[in-house]
Amino acid sequence: MVSPAQLDGFERVMLLDVRNRTEYAEGHIPGAEQLSGGRVLWNLDRLPAPESGTIVTYCQSGVRNSVAASALRREGYDVAELEGSYLAWAAEPDSTPVVA
Repeated sequence: MVSPAQLDGFERVMLLDVRNRTEYAEGHIPGAEQLSGGRVLWNLDRLPAPESGTIVTYCQSGVRNSVAASALRREGYDVAELEGSYLAWAAEPDSTPVVA
């Protein structure tokens, strides 16, 4: 787990938003890539190689994130989940979401 306060300083190869496209467009963490959690295993070609480093994942509140992170771990990826997901990050005082 990575806390929202630790996110900026956490070494990672990717920040992955596993919410749907509409949620992502309404606001996401700067630098995040979007890939719906239910489709993550169908789109491994959009992810860095498993040996590249840690992928930090998040969803809206944490439920979809846990499922997607578990699936990625089974495929050999090093995954750290964002504690409290997007809602916890957005509640941080200096958080400014990107809106598409």
